[in-house]
Amino acid sequence: MKTSDRVLAQRYSRALFEAAQGAGRLGEMQQELAQSYGKVHGQMSWFLHPLIPLSEKTKRLHSVLGPGASSLILKFLETLMDKKRFGLLAAILSDFDDILDEKMGVVKAQVRTALPLTPEEEKRLQEKLRILTGKKVALETREDPEMIGGIWVKVGDWVLDRSFTNILSRMKEKLLQETR
Repeated sequence: MKTSDRVLAQRYSRALFEAAQGAGRLGEMQQELAQSYGKVHGQMSWFLHPLIPLSEKTKRLHSVLGPGASSLILKFLETLMDKKRFGLLAAILSDFDDILDEKMGVVKAQVRTALPLTPEEEKRLQEKLRILTGKKVALETREDPEMIGGIWVKVGDWVLDRSFTNILSRMKEKLLQETR
């Protein structure tokens, strides 16, 4: 994604966040935005087609989202279509989630392990990261069998790499330096 598109996505997500906050609907809006994206994602190429008139796109949007869609989300998505920014919807959703997490004092931690963590291990890791960051931690865990063992954690710009792959690589470098 181009930097200019990233900046635009952040602006739109911030505007939606402020509108939802003003209406007292932050949590609902996040959920509704995610559901709306899920409904239109498969038809994105149709919504982005330049030869389809905006009026047809708007009709289809209303049809796809159904009568349960809030006026705020409909107006927001219509604005994106009108301004030819509908293709930024995935980035806007991601940015909205990030802004909401920041507001709620939540930080995301990406975790990779060779084997799945037990619920007890996840709770211990989450607690240690909470103490380290001073914030609530949402773990995003992923299995990576190529790691052999160990753990890799990323929170913001901070990375802890205690994977066996990394340890073995560092040992190899050290041994090569000692033999020179």
